[in-house]
Amino acid sequence: MKLIIYTDGGCRFNSASEPGPAACAFVVFDEQHNYVACMNETLIGTNNVAEYSGLILALKSLQVIRNFIPSSVDRVEFRADSQLIINQMLGTWRVHDRTLIGLFKEARTLSKNLDLFPGFAWVPREENGDADYLCNLALDGTIIDNMFGPLPVKTKVKGISAGQLFRAGRLTEAKPLRVDPEGYALCGSCKARLINCKCPPLEEAA
Repeated sequence: MKLIIYTDGGCRFNSASEPGPAACAFVVFDEQHNYVACMNETLIGTNNVAEYSGLILALKSLQVIRNFIPSSVDRVEFRADSQLIINQMLGTWRVHDRTLIGLFKEARTLSKNLDLFPGFAWVPREENGDADYLCNLALDGTIIDNMFGPLPVKTKVKGISAGQLFRAGRLTEAKPLRVDPEGYALCGSCKARLINCKCPPLEEAA
């Protein structure tokens, strides 16, 4: 069984060089994109520190997640929208920032201590909406208290009501709503904005 773990980190109102309030998160799915677990937390740091913290949080939680799943996990892939983090973990880019060296070493050590070979892959920001949303929740004061509880779903979106989404079958805990950077809900099938989506379920729910 393969696990796909999306990680993210972010901060508000502080520059890339000046640490400030930040948050990190991860969301776990299986290879059929069934939701498994999630977690978020706050910290003080820069955006890149938060990105690494999200990866480290996921690595530290992985064994607990594996123990929770009935099936045996033999593969895991970490996905993030930070090219810096992914390329450094792959060994493609060197770590020059002194504030990141310790975090990089910790992440590499945790990944090497796994009894399976982890993969690392970059994804566009719009494909990492679940982890990004959890980061924003943490920054707003909402921390996940049960890793294996329901995945929070963003229901306040532009252009469509939560009732329409629910009737369309696109507002569920197992397959949460995806939102583009401008806040518009995206169709899980055609990836278009739901206000422009022509998929049959949405037309039936209108």
